[in-house]
Amino acid sequence: MNLRIITLSFAIVSIIYGNVLQDIQQSTLKNNQLLMIYDNNIAISNQNAKLATKWQNPILGFGVNDLLTTDLTARDKEAMQTQFITFSQVIPTVSKLKYKQKINKIQSDILRAIKLDKNIELNSQIVSLLSKYTILQDKIKLYKKLQENIQDLKDLQNKRFKTTSIAQSDIIKSDTKISQIDLKIQTLQNKQQLIKLKLQDISYTNISDINYHLMPYKIDVINIDTLLQNNHIFKSLNLKVNKQTQNIKLQDAKKTADIKLKVGYYQRESFDDYVAFSVTYPLSIYGKENIEVLKAKQQKAKINRQIKQFKNQFKVKLLTLIEDEKIAYQNYNTITTKIIPKKEYIQSLYISDSKNNQINTIKQIRLKNEILNDKIKSLDILTDFYKAKSKILYFKGVQL
Repeated sequence: MNLRIITLSFAIVSIIYGNVLQDIQQSTLKNNQLLMIYDNNIAISNQNAKLATKWQNPILGFGVNDLLTTDLTARDKEAMQTQFITFSQVIPTVSKLKYKQKINKIQSDILRAIKLDKNIELNSQIVSLLSKYTILQDKIKLYKKLQENIQDLKDLQNKRFKTTSIAQSDIIKSDTKISQIDLKIQTLQNKQQLIKLKLQDISYTNISDINYHLMPYKIDVINIDTLLQNNHIFKSLNLKVNKQTQNIKLQDAKKTADIKLKVGYYQRESFDDYVAFSVTYPLSIYGKENIEVLKAKQQKAKINRQIKQFKNQFKVKLLTLIEDEKIAYQNYNTITTKIIPKKEYIQSLYISDSKNNQINTIKQIRLKNEILNDKIKSLDILTDFYKAKSKILYFKGVQL
Protein backbone atom coordinates (compact mmCIF):
# COMPACT_ATOMS: atom_id res chain seq x y z
CA MET A 1 0.00 0.00 0.00
CA ASN A 2 1.30 3.43 -0.90
CA LEU A 3 2.54 5.41 2.11
CA ARG A 4 0.69 8.49 0.91
CA ILE A 5 -2.62 6.60 0.85
CA ILE A 6 -2.02 5.23 4.34
CA THR A 7 -1.08 8.65 5.59
CA LEU A 8 -4.22 10.19 4.13
CA SER A 9 -6.28 7.48 5.81
CA PHE A 10 -5.11 8.93 9.11
CA ALA A 11 -5.96 12.47 7.97
CA ILE A 12 -2.28 13.30 7.67
CA VAL A 13 -2.54 16.01 5.05
CA SER A 14 0.66 17.62 3.80
CA ILE A 15 -0.25 21.21 4.61
CA ILE A 16 1.93 22.89 7.17
CA TYR A 17 -0.40 25.53 8.56
CA GLY A 18 -4.16 25.81 8.90
CA ASN A 19 -6.45 28.63 9.92
CA VAL A 20 -6.58 27.40 13.51
CA LEU A 21 -2.82 27.74 13.83
CA GLN A 22 -2.82 31.22 12.32
CA ASP A 23 -5.66 32.34 14.61
CA ILE A 24 -3.90 31.05 17.72
CA GLN A 25 -0.60 32.59 16.62
CA GLN A 26 -2.21 36.00 16.07
CA SER A 27 -4.07 35.80 19.36
CA THR A 28 -0.85 34.88 21.17
CA LEU A 29 1.01 37.81 19.64
CA LYS A 30 -1.83 40.12 20.62
CA ASN A 31 -2.71 38.84 24.08
CA ASN A 32 0.16 36.85 25.62
CA GLN A 33 1.12 38.75 28.75
CA LEU A 34 4.64 37.33 28.96
CA LEU A 35 5.46 38.82 25.54
CA MET A 36 3.99 42.11 26.72
CA ILE A 37 6.16 42.02 29.85
CA TYR A 38 9.20 41.70 27.58
CA ASP A 39 7.95 44.78 25.70
CA ASN A 40 7.73 46.64 29.03
CA ASN A 41 11.26 45.58 29.94
CA ILE A 42 12.57 46.74 26.57
CA ALA A 43 10.84 50.11 26.99
CA ILE A 44 12.31 50.47 30.50
CA SER A 45 15.78 49.63 29.20
CA ASN A 46 15.39 52.24 26.45
CA GLN A 47 14.54 54.86 29.07
CA ASN A 48 17.55 53.77 31.13
CA ALA A 49 19.72 54.39 28.05
CA LYS A 50 18.37 57.94 27.90
CA LEU A 51 18.89 58.46 31.64
CA ALA A 52 22.48 57.26 31.34
CA THR A 53 23.43 60.39 29.35
CA LYS A 54 22.01 62.79 31.91
CA TRP A 55 24.13 64.54 34.49
CA GLN A 56 23.10 64.60 38.12
CA ASN A 57 20.80 67.50 38.93
CA PRO A 58 22.63 70.58 40.25
CA ILE A 59 22.09 71.46 43.90
CA LEU A 60 21.01 74.96 44.86
CA GLY A 61 21.52 75.94 48.50
CA PHE A 62 20.46 78.86 50.70
CA GLY A 63 21.56 79.58 54.24
CA VAL A 64 22.82 81.83 57.00
CA ASN A 65 25.59 81.24 59.50
CA ASP A 66 26.92 82.55 62.80
CA LEU A 67 23.53 83.31 64.32
CA LEU A 68 24.04 84.96 67.72
CA THR A 69 21.96 83.39 70.46
CA THR A 70 21.75 86.73 72.23
CA ASP A 71 20.28 88.46 69.17
CA LEU A 72 19.26 86.36 66.19
CA THR A 73 18.64 89.45 64.05
CA ALA A 74 22.10 90.95 64.52
CA ARG A 75 24.04 90.32 61.30
CA ASP A 76 26.80 93.00 61.54
CA LYS A 77 28.75 91.98 64.61
CA GLU A 78 31.56 90.04 62.94
CA ALA A 79 32.97 89.33 59.49
CA MET A 80 31.99 85.67 59.38
CA GLN A 81 28.24 86.37 59.55
CA THR A 82 26.84 85.82 56.05
CA GLN A 83 23.69 85.06 54.11
CA PHE A 84 24.61 82.89 51.19
CA ILE A 85 23.49 81.08 48.10
CA THR A 86 25.44 78.14 46.70
CA PHE A 87 25.37 76.09 43.52
CA SER A 88 27.02 72.67 43.21
CA GLN A 89 27.31 70.28 40.30
CA VAL A 90 28.88 66.84 39.85
CA ILE A 91 30.80 66.81 36.57
CA PRO A 92 31.37 63.31 35.12
CA THR A 93 34.87 62.69 33.84
CA VAL A 94 36.28 60.54 31.04
CA SER A 95 33.49 58.69 29.12
CA LYS A 96 31.50 57.07 31.90
CA LEU A 97 28.14 58.30 30.63
CA LYS A 98 28.92 57.04 27.14
CA TYR A 99 29.72 53.58 28.49
CA LYS A 100 26.56 53.56 30.63
CA GLN A 101 24.48 54.46 27.59
CA LYS A 102 26.08 51.68 25.52
CA ILE A 103 25.45 49.17 28.30
CA ASN A 104 21.75 50.04 28.46
CA LYS A 105 21.38 49.97 24.67
CA ILE A 106 22.96 46.52 24.58
CA GLN A 107 20.62 45.45 27.39
CA SER A 108 17.68 46.49 25.20
CA ASP A 109 19.07 44.34 22.38
CA ILE A 110 19.45 41.41 24.80
CA LEU A 111 15.81 41.74 25.90
CA ARG A 112 14.66 41.87 22.27
CA ALA A 113 16.58 38.67 21.54
CA ILE A 114 15.07 36.95 24.57
CA LYS A 115 11.58 38.07 23.54
CA LEU A 116 12.10 36.67 20.03
CA ASP A 117 13.29 33.40 21.57
CA LYS A 118 10.13 33.22 23.70
CA ASN A 119 8.07 33.98 20.60
CA ILE A 120 9.68 31.03 18.79
CA GLU A 121 9.30 28.77 21.83
CA LEU A 122 5.58 29.56 22.09
CA ASN A 123 5.10 28.81 18.39
CA SER A 124 6.82 25.44 18.85
CA GLN A 125 4.53 24.65 21.80
CA ILE A 126 1.42 25.62 19.85
CA VAL A 127 2.34 23.43 16.86
CA SER A 128 3.18 20.54 19.20
CA LEU A 129 -0.17 20.80 21.01
CA LEU A 130 -2.16 21.07 17.77
CA SER A 131 -0.33 18.08 16.30
CA LYS A 132 -1.00 16.01 19.39
CA TYR A 133 -4.68 17.01 19.39
CA THR A 134 -5.10 16.03 15.73
CA ILE A 135 -3.50 12.62 16.21
CA LEU A 136 -5.62 12.01 19.31
CA GLN A 137 -8.67 12.71 17.17
CA ASP A 138 -7.53 10.06 14.69
CA LYS A 139 -6.96 7.59 17.54
CA ILE A 140 -10.48 8.19 18.85
CA LYS A 141 -11.90 7.39 15.40
CA LEU A 142 -9.91 4.16 15.26
CA TYR A 143 -11.02 3.15 18.76
CA LYS A 144 -14.66 3.76 17.81
CA LYS A 145 -14.19 1.59 14.74
CA LEU A 146 -12.60 -1.04 16.96
CA GLN A 147 -15.67 -0.93 19.19
CA GLU A 148 -17.94 -1.45 16.21
CA ASN A 149 -15.93 -4.50 15.15
CA ILE A 150 -16.05 -5.96 18.65
CA GLN A 151 -19.79 -5.42 18.71
CA ASP A 152 -20.06 -7.29 15.37
CA LEU A 153 -17.93 -10.06 16.86
CA LYS A 154 -20.17 -10.18 19.91
CA ASP A 155 -23.26 -10.46 17.69
CA LEU A 156 -21.69 -13.42 15.86
CA GLN A 157 -20.74 -15.01 19.17
CA ASN A 158 -24.32 -14.65 20.37
CA LYS A 159 -25.59 -16.42 17.25
CA ARG A 160 -23.10 -19.24 17.73
CA PHE A 161 -23.95 -19.51 21.40
CA LYS A 162 -27.52 -20.33 20.41
CA THR A 163 -26.46 -23.13 18.06
CA THR A 164 -23.21 -24.37 19.60
CA SER A 165 -21.65 -24.82 23.01
CA ILE A 166 -19.25 -21.87 22.72
CA ALA A 167 -18.28 -20.52 26.11
CA GLN A 168 -20.37 -17.55 27.22
CA SER A 169 -17.16 -16.07 28.66
CA ASP A 170 -16.16 -14.98 25.13
CA ILE A 171 -19.25 -12.79 24.96
CA ILE A 172 -18.48 -11.32 28.39
CA LYS A 173 -14.91 -10.66 27.27
CA SER A 174 -16.22 -8.76 24.26
CA ASP A 175 -18.43 -6.65 26.53
CA THR A 176 -15.44 -5.97 28.75
CA LYS A 177 -13.31 -4.90 25.78
CA ILE A 178 -16.02 -2.48 24.64
CA SER A 179 -16.11 -0.93 28.13
CA GLN A 180 -12.32 -0.73 28.24
CA ILE A 181 -12.29 1.07 24.91
CA ASP A 182 -14.92 3.49 26.28
CA LEU A 183 -12.47 4.35 29.05
CA LYS A 184 -9.64 4.84 26.55
CA ILE A 185 -11.79 7.12 24.40
CA GLN A 186 -12.78 9.15 27.47
CA THR A 187 -9.12 9.45 28.47
CA LEU A 188 -8.17 10.64 24.98
CA GLN A 189 -11.01 13.18 24.98
CA ASN A 190 -9.86 14.46 28.38
CA LYS A 191 -6.36 14.86 26.95
CA GLN A 192 -7.83 16.87 24.09
CA GLN A 193 -9.60 19.13 26.56
CA LEU A 194 -6.36 19.67 28.48
CA ILE A 195 -4.64 20.60 25.21
CA LYS A 196 -7.34 23.22 24.58
CA LEU A 197 -6.72 24.64 28.06
CA LYS A 198 -2.97 24.77 27.43
CA LEU A 199 -3.58 26.59 24.15
CA GLN A 200 -5.89 28.97 25.99
CA ASP A 201 -3.16 29.59 28.56
CA ILE A 202 -0.76 30.53 25.76
CA SER A 203 -3.13 32.55 23.54
CA TYR A 204 -5.51 33.95 26.19
CA THR A 205 -8.35 32.85 23.90
CA ASN A 206 -11.00 30.20 24.43
CA ILE A 207 -10.42 27.33 21.98
CA SER A 208 -13.77 25.81 21.05
CA ASP A 209 -12.89 23.68 18.05
CA ILE A 210 -9.67 22.52 16.39
CA ASN A 211 -9.31 21.53 12.76
CA TYR A 212 -5.61 21.41 12.12
CA HIS A 213 -3.54 19.90 9.31
CA LEU A 214 -0.25 18.36 10.34
CA MET A 215 3.07 19.54 8.99
CA PRO A 216 4.51 17.63 6.01
CA TYR A 217 5.49 14.08 6.88
CA LYS A 218 9.19 14.24 6.06
CA ILE A 219 12.56 14.39 7.78
CA ASP A 220 13.93 17.88 8.40
CA VAL A 221 17.07 18.96 6.57
CA ILE A 222 19.20 20.87 9.06
CA ASN A 223 22.46 22.79 9.19
CA ILE A 224 23.25 22.84 12.90
CA ASP A 225 25.94 25.54 12.73
CA THR A 226 23.64 27.89 10.82
CA LEU A 227 20.79 27.32 13.26
CA LEU A 228 23.14 27.94 16.18
CA GLN A 229 24.28 31.28 14.79
CA ASN A 230 20.66 32.32 14.24
CA ASN A 231 19.46 31.22 17.68
CA HIS A 232 18.36 34.23 19.71
CA ILE A 233 19.58 32.93 23.08
CA PHE A 234 22.99 32.40 21.49
CA LYS A 235 22.81 35.96 20.16
CA SER A 236 21.81 37.26 23.59
CA LEU A 237 24.80 35.55 25.21
CA ASN A 238 27.15 37.18 22.70
CA LEU A 239 25.47 40.51 23.41
CA LYS A 240 26.09 39.92 27.11
CA VAL A 241 29.80 39.51 26.33
CA ASN A 242 29.73 42.87 24.54
CA LYS A 243 27.84 44.35 27.48
CA GLN A 244 30.52 43.14 29.89
CA THR A 245 33.24 44.55 27.61
CA GLN A 246 31.59 47.96 27.98
CA ASN A 247 31.22 47.38 31.72
CA ILE A 248 34.94 46.67 32.03
CA LYS A 249 35.63 49.99 30.28
CA LEU A 250 33.14 51.71 32.60
CA GLN A 251 34.72 50.28 35.75
CA ASP A 252 38.16 51.21 34.45
CA ALA A 253 36.92 54.75 33.74
CA LYS A 254 35.63 54.99 37.31
CA LYS A 255 39.25 55.03 38.44
CA THR A 256 39.06 58.67 37.38
CA ALA A 257 36.52 60.01 39.84
CA ASP A 258 33.84 62.57 39.05
CA ILE A 259 34.55 66.16 40.03
CA LYS A 260 32.21 68.08 42.28
CA LEU A 261 32.18 71.82 41.60
CA LYS A 262 30.70 74.22 44.14
CA VAL A 263 30.25 77.99 43.83
CA GLY A 264 28.78 80.22 46.54
CA TYR A 265 27.92 83.89 46.94
CA TYR A 266 28.17 85.17 50.54
CA GLN A 267 26.54 88.48 51.52
CA ARG A 268 27.57 90.42 54.66
CA GLU A 269 25.97 93.45 56.34
CA SER A 270 28.95 95.59 57.38
CA PHE A 271 31.62 93.91 55.33
CA ASP A 272 32.30 93.25 51.69
CA ASP A 273 30.47 90.39 50.01
CA TYR A 274 32.54 87.58 48.64
CA VAL A 275 32.40 84.56 46.34
CA ALA A 276 33.70 81.10 47.26
CA PHE A 277 34.72 78.40 44.81
CA SER A 278 35.64 74.79 45.54
CA VAL A 279 36.41 71.61 43.64
CA THR A 280 36.30 68.20 45.36
CA TYR A 281 37.77 65.06 43.93
CA PRO A 282 37.54 61.60 45.62
CA LEU A 283 40.87 59.83 45.96
CA SER A 284 41.04 56.24 44.76
CA ILE A 285 43.46 54.93 47.34
CA TYR A 286 41.82 51.74 48.62
CA GLY A 287 41.72 49.77 45.36
CA LYS A 288 37.92 49.46 45.17
CA GLU A 289 37.87 50.42 41.48
CA ASN A 290 40.50 47.80 40.62
CA ILE A 291 38.37 45.14 42.30
CA GLU A 292 35.33 46.25 40.26
CA VAL A 293 37.35 45.91 37.05
CA LEU A 294 38.47 42.39 38.00
CA LYS A 295 34.91 41.48 38.92
CA ALA A 296 33.66 42.66 35.51
CA LYS A 297 36.36 40.62 33.77
CA GLN A 298 35.36 37.52 35.73
CA GLN A 299 31.76 38.09 34.72
CA LYS A 300 32.81 38.28 31.07
CA ALA A 301 34.81 35.05 31.42
CA LYS A 302 31.77 33.39 33.00
CA ILE A 303 29.54 34.36 30.06
CA ASN A 304 32.12 33.06 27.57
CA ARG A 305 31.97 29.71 29.36
CA GLN A 306 28.17 29.83 29.25
CA ILE A 307 28.42 30.31 25.47
CA LYS A 308 30.59 27.20 25.13
CA GLN A 309 28.15 25.27 27.32
CA PHE A 310 25.17 26.52 25.31
CA LYS A 311 26.79 25.57 21.98
CA ASN A 312 27.41 22.03 23.20
CA GLN A 313 23.91 21.63 24.66
CA PHE A 314 22.30 23.15 21.56
CA LYS A 315 24.01 20.64 19.26
CA VAL A 316 23.34 17.65 21.53
CA LYS A 317 19.65 18.50 22.00
CA LEU A 318 19.14 19.10 18.29
CA LEU A 319 20.96 15.92 17.28
CA THR A 320 18.84 13.99 19.81
CA LEU A 321 15.64 15.41 18.32
CA ILE A 322 16.81 14.55 14.80
CA GLU A 323 17.46 10.96 15.91
CA ASP A 324 14.05 10.79 17.61
CA GLU A 325 12.45 12.06 14.42
CA LYS A 326 14.32 9.54 12.27
CA ILE A 327 13.52 6.58 14.54
CA ALA A 328 9.83 7.48 14.66
CA TYR A 329 9.83 7.96 10.87
CA GLN A 330 11.36 4.53 10.30
CA ASN A 331 9.10 2.76 12.80
CA TYR A 332 5.98 4.41 11.40
CA ASN A 333 6.93 3.42 7.88
CA THR A 334 7.61 -0.16 8.97
CA ILE A 335 4.13 -0.52 10.43
CA THR A 336 2.26 1.30 7.67
CA THR A 337 4.14 -0.05 4.63
CA LYS A 338 5.11 -3.57 5.74
CA ILE A 339 3.10 -4.90 8.67
CA ILE A 340 -0.36 -3.48 7.92
CA PRO A 341 -0.31 -4.26 4.15
CA LYS A 342 0.57 -7.90 4.86
CA LYS A 343 -2.31 -8.26 7.28
CA GLU A 344 -4.63 -6.57 4.83
CA TYR A 345 -3.56 -9.13 2.23
CA ILE A 346 -4.36 -11.98 4.64
CA GLN A 347 -7.71 -10.31 5.26
CA SER A 348 -8.44 -10.36 1.52
CA LEU A 349 -7.70 -14.09 1.51
CA TYR A 350 -10.20 -14.64 4.31
CA ILE A 351 -12.82 -12.73 2.35
CA SER A 352 -12.25 -14.74 -0.82
CA ASP A 353 -12.17 -18.02 1.12
CA SER A 354 -15.75 -17.99 2.28
CA LYS A 355 -18.21 -15.18 2.66
CA ASN A 356 -20.80 -17.29 4.44
CA ASN A 357 -18.58 -19.13 6.90
CA GLN A 358 -19.13 -17.68 10.38
CA ILE A 359 -15.82 -18.97 11.68
CA ASN A 360 -14.10 -17.29 8.76
CA THR A 361 -16.07 -14.09 9.46
CA ILE A 362 -14.90 -14.07 13.08
CA LYS A 363 -11.33 -14.47 11.87
CA GLN A 364 -11.87 -11.53 9.53
CA ILE A 365 -13.16 -9.33 12.35
CA ARG A 366 -10.31 -10.30 14.66
CA LEU A 367 -7.81 -9.58 11.92
CA LYS A 368 -9.50 -6.22 11.28
CA ASN A 369 -9.05 -5.47 14.95
CA GLU A 370 -5.38 -6.42 14.77
CA ILE A 371 -4.97 -4.01 11.87
CA LEU A 372 -6.78 -1.26 13.81
CA ASN A 373 -4.54 -1.85 16.82
CA ASP A 374 -1.51 -1.62 14.54
CA LYS A 375 -2.83 1.65 13.18
CA ILE A 376 -3.33 2.94 16.72
CA LYS A 377 0.24 1.89 17.53
CA SER A 378 1.43 3.71 14.41
CA LEU A 379 -0.33 6.88 15.62
CA ASP A 380 1.55 6.62 18.93
CA ILE A 381 4.76 6.55 16.90
CA LEU A 382 3.49 9.42 14.77
CA THR A 383 2.95 11.41 17.98
CA ASP A 384 6.63 10.92 18.79
CA PHE A 385 7.53 12.00 15.26
CA TYR A 386 5.58 15.25 15.45
CA LYS A 387 6.69 15.90 19.01
CA ALA A 388 10.30 15.90 17.81
CA LYS A 389 9.39 17.82 14.65
CA SER A 390 7.60 20.53 16.65
CA LYS A 391 10.59 20.97 18.94
CA ILE A 392 12.87 21.21 15.94
CA LEU A 393 10.76 24.21 14.86
CA TYR A 394 12.22 26.05 17.85
CA PHE A 395 15.78 25.28 16.78
CA LYS A 396 14.90 26.35 13.24
CA GLY A 397 13.71 29.68 14.61
CA VAL A 398 10.14 29.59 13.25
CA GLN A 399 8.25 32.51 14.80
CA LEU A 400 4.59 33.12 15.57
